[in-house]
Amino acid sequence: MDFDKVIADTVGAIITSLAQRTTSITADKVKEMITRLADRDQDFKRHMNVPELIRKIGDDSGGADEDAYNEDKLARYLEIPVRDLATLNPDTIEIDVIYNHVKLEKLFKLWLEEWGYTVEIGPTLKGLEGIEYVPDVYATLANLHDSYEVCINYVCDQPPSELRVKALLQDIEAYSERKESFSQGDIFMIVTPRQNFTQTALTHLSLQNMQEKYSIVPLDGADIGKLIDKTSSDGRMLSLRRLIIDADEEARLGRRRLPRKWSSSEE
Repeated sequence: MDFDKVIADTVGAIITSLAQRTTSITADKVKEMITRLADRDQDFKRHMNVPELIRKIGDDSGGADEDAYNEDKLARYLEIPVRDLATLNPDTIEIDVIYNHVKLEKLFKLWLEEWGYTVEIGPTLKGLEGIEYVPDVYATLANLHDSYEVCINYVCDQPPSELRVKALLQDIEAYSERKESFSQGDIFMIVTPRQNFTQTALTHLSLQNMQEKYSIVPLDGADIGKLIDKTSSDGRMLSLRRLIIDADEEARLGRRRLPRKWSSSEE
């Protein structure tokens, strides 16, 4: 599988679907957005066929994978509420948010499946009082002894949105209270490709991790880089397990993780 091409194709389909929903996203606007991202990511630039993307956007026959990207999916990739799609200003679209979101989604799906998990993308899970929680990636694993759940959400804007972090913490709390089996041994990961979360966001994550039975694990860009650099699936799993243990230990001791560049005693 050409991983970078898969990501570029997915991002292209999302942009096409967005453009076909509003006349405000012109061909020139798409070129501007793609050029901005391509200048920062040469792999994306190499794989994105800009003329073909523009052709699809101008095709009224539904070039976006037969409208595979419905409103729920588009809102999830843009990291906004569905209701905000109706008033979306094209000038506010950050294509690198979409790109990073897709890239992380596909990376974690690949890794979790390598480790034997069954993976769903963007399912709607029910919480207390009618609250709906939508993990970007949801994975389950069952063995002879127990079953385990992993819920992952991405925060790809710069800086990572504190409001989104707080909202996701409320959603996962409502889900865990309704489904009491989401508890010891289960994991909620909140992931940013950026250098780090803000101090306020990390404080909220740490405090809730102290209060809950399930593990809350923040991963930032440096953590993701370490996982990508692992040369084996087993090595990557051990590295992630170490990050989970560290998060649980910080919560147990009442410590709060500080924004930082990568530093670890893992090696």
